[in-house]
Amino acid sequence: QVLRVGSETCSGPQGRARGRPGSNMEPPTMQLAAIGMARWLENAKGFWGSVPLVPSGGFILCMALMLRGFLSFFEAFGLDGLGLYFGTDEAIKYWNRTQDVVVCLAAADVFFGLVGFAGLGGKNVHLVKYMSMWLLARLALQLVAVVLYCLDHELGRGWLLAGRVVVAAFLLAIDMDLVWTGARLVLAAQLRWTLAPSMLHIVCAAQGVASARGDTTCEKRHLLAVLVANYEFRRMLELARVDVNRMFSELTFRCDAEGEHQPNSFLDIVPCGADLDALLHTAMHVQSQCGDELLRVDHLLSALCAPGEICVKPSAVGSGSLIIEGMIRYEVDGKALSEQLATIRGHFQAAKALANPSPQQVAPTIFGPLELPLEETVLVYCIFRALSALISVVGMLIGSGTLLETVVDKNVTAHESQTLEWLEGLWCISFNIVGIRAIGGHRRARKEVQAVSMKLGATGGEELDKAFDIVRDQPGAAEWLSTFRLGATGLAFLLLWGPFELFMDLPIMGLSMVNADVCHVYSHGIARVSSARIVPLSMQVPLHCTMVDLVALATAVCYCAFRAYMCWSVFALWHGYAFGWTTTDFRGAAYLIMNPFQPAFGFGEREKLVP
Repeated sequence: QVLRVGSETCSGPQGRARGRPGSNMEPPTMQLAAIGMARWLENAKGFWGSVPLVPSGGFILCMALMLRGFLSFFEAFGLDGLGLYFGTDEAIKYWNRTQDVVVCLAAADVFFGLVGFAGLGGKNVHLVKYMSMWLLARLALQLVAVVLYCLDHELGRGWLLAGRVVVAAFLLAIDMDLVWTGARLVLAAQLRWTLAPSMLHIVCAAQGVASARGDTTCEKRHLLAVLVANYEFRRMLELARVDVNRMFSELTFRCDAEGEHQPNSFLDIVPCGADLDALLHTAMHVQSQCGDELLRVDHLLSALCAPGEICVKPSAVGSGSLIIEGMIRYEVDGKALSEQLATIRGHFQAAKALANPSPQQVAPTIFGPLELPLEETVLVYCIFRALSALISVVGMLIGSGTLLETVVDKNVTAHESQTLEWLEGLWCISFNIVGIRAIGGHRRARKEVQAVSMKLGATGGEELDKAFDIVRDQPGAAEWLSTFRLGATGLAFLLLWGPFELFMDLPIMGLSMVNADVCHVYSHGIARVSSARIVPLSMQVPLHCTMVDLVALATAVCYCAFRAYMCWSVFALWHGYAFGWTTTDFRGAAYLIMNPFQPAFGFGEREKLVP
């Protein structure tokens, strides 16, 4: 009976759907916690109030996390310590014991920074939550390391120890600020990506009313006071035969108008009461039945009026109300309300079609269970590759060496490959910038074409080629067509550069590992060449791999596999730009590879999008 009205409203195939496992609507506990802090999180800003927390502050946080990872690599291998290492014999002894741990933490920082980028780009709360959880775990590990470091009796006493404690406290303060920002980012993202703007406005207004009345919790009566004071919702309740005049006189107060001007700091949070928590939980249940991604006002009204009446706990200062069994009750015509909710749902579907012109098309994803969006992930990868190449080029110019040298702590770059690596870094920066511009331009032109086609009568579900046929006679069609062509061409250059760079890196990496004497390959070769016998009787320097050598080899293999997979992802995205369809399933690789040659072989599923 609780979901009777919601079930009628969400009838049809979509109404029988359920929320996808792992979607932003699960679990409801974190969503309820975010709603309880809605006024504080609505316009949250990060980094001392300089930028909006979602999404700008989140991207800055991810870049800061990745920057800390790179600096930790340099701290461990390249720059003689930027944090707790001061160059004394005792510090060197202590540092050698923790060097491997610092490298692992640095790699985790870079990894979770990329995870945060993917979460913010794809609006996936769970990926952002994983990054925030790592920030908390990193703070705990940093705290343990600092305590053990400061308690080490070999590191001296007096002013030297005091100076180290001050530096450690400063580093911990930075980590604590990152953890605080990450926690706020998760809650703010959960709020913005799971609540419709109108629903968020109503919840914030209800919390403002509760704050203006001096109540410690936000309850259902505060929410109803906001709804009955709004003309549109009041008209809807009137059509559902609710006595809105009695509701207005019993639930509203003069001080409610001051709710918008109430402070909204962390100390002024008004959490949700038990009855409002139960109402929101029921509304989320209705949302799950409807299969919608955002919690909207129609879900709230469906849960509010589902039993056939609206029950409200009376205010402590209320008087003259008709109280039955401790509750104020208002009768509701369920059938009339269902018709109104169906109308609202139709408007929301139209607005959703305008905001997302292609709801029927499922965006391709990569990396298996992570289901990262193809286009956004390739864009983040291009940005990361351009930045890493820039860091490598600058490092070679200032003489600090390449990234591989910092990992193995040896001079591994052969003299013959230094110029080639420097040129490769410049080419990598150039081609990835071309790819970034191609993806950004294609995304912008695609949204403009879909928006204009909907104004001309399209339903919003058309694919890009059909939508472009509708707007072909519009003034901006030539510019859009040129942008599509440039997008496909720019991504084609990036596609050609990816495998070429990978094949060029293989001999460079092999030469660098030989020069670094990984697994004693270099020493073994020198011993064999310098031996007096053609076939030595015994090996003076046998081949032997240490743990560091095995880690270097495994890292090189994983790096090459990742680069090869991203080359496949770039190819899949280019095929979508050039031919209007693509797939990231390896079982369809033959179709993608052979489709560009369809004129020669006489097959192909679709003609080129751009003639």
